[in-house]
Amino acid sequence: VTLNPKSFHGWYELGVSFQAVHNFQSAVNAYQHSLEVEPKNANAAMNLAVAYAQTGQPLFGVIYGRRALSNGANSFASLANLGAIYAEAANVDPKYGRKALHYFKSSLELKPHQSAIYLDMAAVYLQGKQYAMASRVLKTAGKLAPSALVQERLGYAYYRMGNLPRAKEAYHASLKLNANYPPALNGLGVADMAMALQSESGAPALRRKAASCKDRSRHEQCQEVALTSAPSCGRSSVRSRRTGLLRHHE
Repeated sequence: VTLNPKSFHGWYELGVSFQAVHNFQSAVNAYQHSLEVEPKNANAAMNLAVAYAQTGQPLFGVIYGRRALSNGANSFASLANLGAIYAEAANVDPKYGRKALHYFKSSLELKPHQSAIYLDMAAVYLQGKQYAMASRVLKTAGKLAPSALVQERLGYAYYRMGNLPRAKEAYHASLKLNANYPPALNGLGVADMAMALQSESGAPALRRKAASCKDRSRHEQCQEVALTSAPSCGRSSVRSRRTGLLRHHE
């Protein structure tokens, strides 16, 4: 690009290279130059959208993602990327969650059996406190690709719905897939403590189980979850744990 600053492919490939090594701000600059040469190039616009989201600027990403779609980027990857960008934007303003779900669902119309998409939809539902909807899509994700992460998120959804037995069942399912999975250990400890606080007779045993889970989780260097003295204050992890669907076009 030093020799030919009007080279679309030079700027585009430079952006791809920067993005591949996680130099996202430089990728943004390179893609912007490529779009100055070819303003209607859909791949460059979508890659710029992804790069903006990766720099923590999803609202700019939304602008270029929509531009990419208007210029013909309607593949599964493009729709999934725009859904992921909107999901990141929902961290700034929850209203974008509905748009994220729209584009995730649109991507599933092209490729229906994508567990990662259902998992990212669940993250949006959990963020919006729509726990019943989250549990539904997580069950679908678990059928497509069982994982400790999916089961742990399902446990968290049940926990937030107040269904502690189902929450514990899901956390145990997560630990069957990964015996030392810290988020599931945390969640199980919180659920046990919540049940102990609701039950006089079984409280001592449940408290011991909760402490054991907490100790194992701490051993795995997971962030400690506070087990408080009131059921309404008990917390399982509220992180979305998105799968990171953002991908650039090569």
